[in-house]
Amino acid sequence: MKFTNSDHVMLDTSSIDSNILKERFPNIIRVCKDNGIDILCGNIPVSPAAHYIMGGIKISLDGRTSVPGLYAVGESSCVSLHGANRLASNSLLECLVIPDETVKYIYNNNFQHAQGIDNNIQAIIDKYDLPEPDTIDRLEEKISSLKEIMWKKAGIVRNERELSEALQIITDQQLEFNREFKCSSIQEYEYRNLLIIAELIVKSALSRKESRGAHYREDYPETDSQAYHSYFKKGDSIARNVMLSNA
Repeated sequence: MKFTNSDHVMLDTSSIDSNILKERFPNIIRVCKDNGIDILCGNIPVSPAAHYIMGGIKISLDGRTSVPGLYAVGESSCVSLHGANRLASNSLLECLVIPDETVKYIYNNNFQHAQGIDNNIQAIIDKYDLPEPDTIDRLEEKISSLKEIMWKKAGIVRNERELSEALQIITDQQLEFNREFKCSSIQEYEYRNLLIIAELIVKSALSRKESRGAHYREDYPETDSQAYHSYFKKGDSIARNVMLSNA
């Protein structure tokens, strides 16, 4: 697709009997037909897509984060149940086992935990209760631009030059946006979150000088013998790469 400047490639289904396709994939046939595509004719236009991120908020086995009173479970969390490739069977553990442990912990420690919450919480609330900022113009255009940058420069095939270019663009957009605490709309909060996630993805990809799973660096095609996680804390300029005991 990159070589031909195309937005799709064709998946050839001509070797599969049409009756088998009808029996096995009725929903796909229906959805494609609704969009003007007849997969029984032999070709389906396809393109890579992403519906999750690999990683998330670092937690303990009972769902605790580094922030007192804040818990994370499921695919928003990182508890090391999945490796370089995120698999459906692993997400079952993340969505069922860890939440069960989290509920038990909260039930058994709720009173003590509530007393230990940082007393500065009111100061944080006050920061988010500032006067309404001016609305940012052309926000949909900025979001679309950010998505395009991430797709082209931090997508399937990565290298240091394009990742560095992406990071510079993201940094420029953050400076232009200038929303540290309160935003003026839901869409602005979404855009700010997108900028944060984009920054973390690109910085982590730059710090990982190897190719592993779905992370492919054309300038570092080999896989390290030692596996490690890339972690960020607020204020970090680069990722903290922490070795795992079991690769």
